[in-house]
Amino acid sequence: MSADRTELRVTLACGVSRCGKTIFFLRYLIARPELACRFIFDPLGKMAEQLGLVCAETLEELHLALEDGWVCFDPEVMFSGEHEAAFNFFCEWSYTEAQRLGKPTAFLADEIWQYQSRQKMPLPLARWIKDGAKHGCECCFATHEPQLLNSSIKGHVTELVVFYLQEKKALEYVADFGISEDEVRSLANGSFIARDPRTRGELRGKVF
Repeated sequence: MSADRTELRVTLACGVSRCGKTIFFLRYLIARPELACRFIFDPLGKMAEQLGLVCAETLEELHLALEDGWVCFDPEVMFSGEHEAAFNFFCEWSYTEAQRLGKPTAFLADEIWQYQSRQKMPLPLARWIKDGAKHGCECCFATHEPQLLNSSIKGHVTELVVFYLQEKKALEYVADFGISEDEVRSLANGSFIARDPRTRGELRGKVF
């Protein structure tokens, strides 16, 4: 990360289920010791399980988890079945805490398409994306349906990480960033192409 905390940083990982998106982001966050906290929206607690952590399920547990630098929030206790309300709450709460910390932080949400639409961007999420950089906040989003994302996300992506995709509209989405559709179709499971839309720089790697 740049020493300039006001640098925008939005990383979007695209790929079919079980291709390696979650592993990529968890390793990415583990390798970032400068982050004061990592806020993870984690319905069902799957990411917490991979990290060997216990999910926070109440407001008290959320505040306790802050001390460890990893906040995995399973909303089922506080917001049973109310996924949109749960996501908006966690965006707002985590952004407030990130501002209070005054140090670099990151927000991670898997299958981000579920919590916004091409027509509507929730304000709490927009704050993380559009205003977070001035507080040292960055965003990490994963999806297998990138074509369903709001333009506010696409327009702010600073790094696109592409795993195997097969759906035509999803392939067209990543092609807009200059990544070959044919190459994406031929990616082995666990392999990815990362591209910086600003510099057009690329790298390739594997998570397994």
